[in-house]
Amino acid sequence: MSGRMIFHPAEPYAALTDVEVERVPIGRFVDGPIPNRQDGDTTVISVIEEVATVEVRLKLVEEVRITRRTTISRMTDTVTLRRQEVVIDRDPALEEDSGV
Repeated sequence: MSGRMIFHPAEPYAALTDVEVERVPIGRFVDGPIPNRQDGDTTVISVIEEVATVEVRLKLVEEVRITRRTTISRMTDTVTLRRQEVVIDRDPALEEDSGV
């Protein structure tokens, strides 16, 4: 029995995620805090401030929109992958004795 190492190139995938931040001015009054929400791949965070008038009201100043974008790209790298091979040598003398 004998064995040997065989090297094969491998092409693993790498995922990269970019984040885009966009500020959207709103400028309207609201009745209360607005919970964060998800719009597809975009997370929307509402920014509010108190504005002093005859009464205190909440004014939606802007929304911060955070969008995720994932890209998949192929990378080439050489890695060591182990593989065993088995070689069986038959003895002709044993084959004659057994009648094979």
